[in-house]
Amino acid sequence: MIKIIPPEKFKRTLWKNGKGETTELAINDGGTLDDFDWRISMAKVVEDGVFSSFPGYLRNLILIDGNGMDLQHDQLSVDQLERPLSFATFDGGCHTVATLPRALSLILTSLPKPII
Repeated sequence: MIKIIPPEKFKRTLWKNGKGETTELAINDGGTLDDFDWRISMAKVVEDGVFSSFPGYLRNLILIDGNGMDLQHDQLSVDQLERPLSFATFDGGCHTVATLPRALSLILTSLPKPII
């Protein structure tokens, strides 16, 4: 069962890498930051840096607002989020580095565990 949570009760937590804060919009019953089946969150990205690692999860990231960002994964592939509603899907365990060409960006992230 899904329970609707009003915005004033959203949970704010530090990123796993300690470089920012996320607003948790939804998580499965009993889920925690370190152990969940699915999670939806929103965050402001204000500087270049390494994303927190979530091995075992598929990371879906949507640019909601801002001037975009480039996401480099394992020093190989690059996703360019250039305008609102552009998105990237990648392995949550990748070493992902964000580069912001101008100012901050607001992102929405969903992290489901793949069904095996």
